[in-house]
Amino acid sequence: MKRKKVDSGLERRFLIALITNKTFLSSASDMIDPSLLQAEHMQQIARWCLRYFQRHKEAPGRNIETVFHAWAEKERNEDKVEVVHDFLSSLSNEYKAQDINVPHLLDELGNYLTSRKVAKLNDDVAAYMLNGQTSEALDAITSFRSVDTGLGQGIDVLNDRAAWTRTFESPPEPIIVFPGDAGKFLNPGLTRDSLIAIQGSEKKGKTFTCIEMAIRALQSRKKVAFFQVGDLSESQIMMRIGARLSGRPLWPDACGDVQIPKRIKLVKDIDDQGKKITRPVIKYVTQRIDRPINKQACRRAARKWLRAHGLPRNSPSLMLGVYPNSTINVAQIDTVLDRWQWELEFVPDVIIIDYADILAPEDPRKDARNQVNDTWKALRRLSQQRHALVIAPTQANAEAYDVHTQKMKNFSEDKRKNAHVTGILGLNQTEKEKEHQIMRLNWIALREHRFDPRRCLYIVQCVELGRAFCCGAL
Repeated sequence: MKRKKVDSGLERRFLIALITNKTFLSSASDMIDPSLLQAEHMQQIARWCLRYFQRHKEAPGRNIETVFHAWAEKERNEDKVEVVHDFLSSLSNEYKAQDINVPHLLDELGNYLTSRKVAKLNDDVAAYMLNGQTSEALDAITSFRSVDTGLGQGIDVLNDRAAWTRTFESPPEPIIVFPGDAGKFLNPGLTRDSLIAIQGSEKKGKTFTCIEMAIRALQSRKKVAFFQVGDLSESQIMMRIGARLSGRPLWPDACGDVQIPKRIKLVKDIDDQGKKITRPVIKYVTQRIDRPINKQACRRAARKWLRAHGLPRNSPSLMLGVYPNSTINVAQIDTVLDRWQWELEFVPDVIIIDYADILAPEDPRKDARNQVNDTWKALRRLSQQRHALVIAPTQANAEAYDVHTQKMKNFSEDKRKNAHVTGILGLNQTEKEKEHQIMRLNWIALREHRFDPRRCLYIVQCVELGRAFCCGAL
């Protein structure tokens, strides 16, 4: 059996998902025709996965080896057996369930199989025309159908079993998972296909919050694309991430005895005017840190993170793109993500763009307000087409300087951005709270979940170490 050179990167990813991921296999089983794969050994493995799912309603995982050995005992073509064996051996370290962006990979599978069908149609039509079979060529053209992934296709709601399968095989589970009260407050909004705006005044901690979101996503073994588009240089954002990973301050003057918050409790109290208030009581521990971050500490911390959270060393989990102010727009970010996908096989679950207001316009010919609207429409499209959680900070208006807790009216530039997001997370902080490094988060808007904009999640920050310690919600 001759080994056939194929688009092995894509087909390999499809087969790994068929072998390891029940959700992907369940949805793919309604659309995939194994004969459309280029290599015969890949067709064989795909058929095994489909049959296994029909019988057991599970992905085969390591049981694919048992299926192979049963087949190999009956197969007389030793070259064919060798090719399948070599391919499965190359996947032996990847049989455990994979954390993959299933909806995005299904879209890729549909596009790939459609392109293969088009290539086959082209060959068939050419052969018919060469033999003077015009009517057969026309029949082949008119009977052609693309592979339906559900995206942009009509759905027969009452009869389409595949559509209902897609709906419930990928429920809206949070991609970024916070523990405790923070999880109850934040997790419902941090789901795939969502666009979350982080709204706050200048220097309120939007980048700080973005880094914390990225770290929490990595802890959940999700892939993160982080675009720093103008506020910070490459070295500045790298140092901030390094401080968060290593637990060391950025600068020497922040060293010494560092007060690290460990617990926060919300207690009822009476203020000076006799009004009932809720007051956070914070318990700190003192840690002596004598040295700021350096190259060795950051690299050591990064390696430790990979080991501690089971992240692979041979493929990226956090990709960073740094661009000067107003030099890149959402369409160009989409192109960068395409390049990372093809060159690095990197498909993000979370896309963070810090921050939306300093992106280049999608169409510079339009007036400023329509440029803002176009940017947020493009961000929403990015979340839907990439099937990712997109997080994009944005500035609040001037009135937000004086309000205790932000509301819907505290948008800046164009109110239509409120219509495009699935959630707006407000950053709120009084001068007194700033002294104690306390931040209050509130949902200014949130689709598909109940929320009260007056209800806040109290967070204690340790700015020296670039960390946020979450606590109770009120």
